[in-house]
Amino acid sequence: MPDNNLEGSVPSDLGHLSKLNYLSFARNSLTGEIPESIFNISFLNTLQVQTNALSGEFPSRAMISNLNTLYCYTNHITGNLPSYFSNLSQLVELDVSNNSLYGPIPMNLGSSKYLEFLNLGGNQLSGEPGVPELRFLSSIFNSSSLKHLFLSRNPLDGIMPDSFGNFSYSLEVFFATACQIKGPIPKTIQLLKNLTFLALSDNNINGKIPSSIGALEMLQRLYLENNKIEGLIPNELCLLRNLGDLSLGNNQISGSIPNCIANLWRIQRLLLSSNGLTSAVPVNLRNLENLLFLNLSSNIFSGYLPPSMKRSVAVQIVDLSHNEVTGNISSIVGAFPSINSLSLANNLFIGSLPQTLGDLKGLEFLDLSNNNLSGPIPKSLETLKCLNYLNLSFNQLSGEISSSGAFINFTALSFLENRGLCGRPEFGVPPCMALGTQKSKMANHLLK
Repeated sequence: MPDNNLEGSVPSDLGHLSKLNYLSFARNSLTGEIPESIFNISFLNTLQVQTNALSGEFPSRAMISNLNTLYCYTNHITGNLPSYFSNLSQLVELDVSNNSLYGPIPMNLGSSKYLEFLNLGGNQLSGEPGVPELRFLSSIFNSSSLKHLFLSRNPLDGIMPDSFGNFSYSLEVFFATACQIKGPIPKTIQLLKNLTFLALSDNNINGKIPSSIGALEMLQRLYLENNKIEGLIPNELCLLRNLGDLSLGNNQISGSIPNCIANLWRIQRLLLSSNGLTSAVPVNLRNLENLLFLNLSSNIFSGYLPPSMKRSVAVQIVDLSHNEVTGNISSIVGAFPSINSLSLANNLFIGSLPQTLGDLKGLEFLDLSNNNLSGPIPKSLETLKCLNYLNLSFNQLSGEISSSGAFINFTALSFLENRGLCGRPEFGVPPCMALGTQKSKMANHLLK
């Protein structure tokens, strides 16, 4: 009886239906505990009580040896994971995420040889008390059928064991974000041959990215942002030809981006912000024809952008802010005709703003602040109907600020510290007539 706006508690009399094999109360407003009697229906094959307001603990005993699907996610269930979960030999899918479960994850939780899907995320589960290694991972990964493992948002507070990848040929998706995981990524990660999705972001992982990661040829998404990873980006990453997302932001990675990154032709999101990456922005990034989102902000990139860049109609977001890049911005403007967000703030760009900015019809966000740009603000910006954020502050721009088109929505915050600008008072600049009069008076004074 899913999606029926049911309220109240789950009737304990359901336990008398001894031949029942399927029971679903999903997505209702049920409260109270799950009756112990339901966990004694030996024929029960599927139990779905997800997305309610159920509370209390799981029963301490159960006789549900035929259960293959248990969905209890998004409730208020508390207590430990019961030991009998490890004895459900027919279990295929177990999802108890987004509850208030606590205590150590049982060592033999993945003992069911049929287990394919395990989601424990969004609880207060941990590793073994006093044991630095997360040994339960070795046990879970021994499940020969496991394809999807979700542990995110649990205070696991431990180190991934060296046996991390043993026998885990079936695993395709591994999520363990915001788990207080520490220590390095084990070299044995190379054994997860069928892994397509690896997310270990928002932890305390340190050390280098192991070169063995290049063996994960099926990998499509790699999220390691917000850790303490150091060292260089290994060239072996370039072997991941199926990679679509690479997120290494907010770590302590240094050196340059490997030239072989251009081999990742399927990549759509390249996120390397807030590291210590140096040298010039690689010219061959222009070969990433499927790239949608490029974030290289808050690094130490320097040098010039190429005078001509390969045109890419795919790119939507580019953030090169907070670096030391110089040169003219014309090439980057012409390279991304479909862009909707461009930030080049806090760099050393020089020259004028190109009229071709007005050709970026989908542009919504433009931040060129804190550079050495000069000359007038192109009137072509008036035509950008989607532009809702503009920051040209702290440059050396001059001339009149338009008061029509897209400029109607902007304030003085868009134009701070450009002493040559003039226009309407709401822009925080002197009126253009006053500037003209002042110049005329100065000229007359010089002629006397």
